[in-house]
Amino acid sequence: MDSGERAEIERAYERIDAAWARYTRVIAEDDLTTGKIAEVIRWCRNRLGGHDQDLVGPLRWAEACNNGWSERATYACLPSCGPKKTWPRYIHEMAQYVYSMQPRPDGARPFGTRSIGQTRLELELAELVIGWLADEAAGTPRAFPELILSRPTDLRRA
Repeated sequence: MDSGERAEIERAYERIDAAWARYTRVIAEDDLTTGKIAEVIRWCRNRLGGHDQDLVGPLRWAEACNNGWSERATYACLPSCGPKKTWPRYIHEMAQYVYSMQPRPDGARPFGTRSIGQTRLELELAELVIGWLADEAAGTPRAFPELILSRPTDLRRA
């Protein structure tokens, strides 16, 4: 990574941190019931190609099909929004996950790399979620449709 990319990453994280300053909070039960987490997952799925198997990658999907995994087991690789996790942490983890799942032109996946691409994804997703939280703070509630994730076909019975 060159110094120009490093500087752009630092500027982007300054923007992200400044944006979160007003809306950093723990993910609440209400965030689950109004569909905010589902909408983040939907955004990620669309970013990766729009299909459920795009969320987990072809190898995990094939393993899920071959072993008859449940929906829960199939998608267990997604970052958790579990107890006491804040929105900024969750969005950071989702951006890292989505970035690592995007194939490169050579077919490789950028595991463990930090790049401006991952930072841009995080900024875009953070701005989206902060917009929802700002709307709610202004008295405009947000609700999203239910996210339905498909269970992989159980190939043991085929």
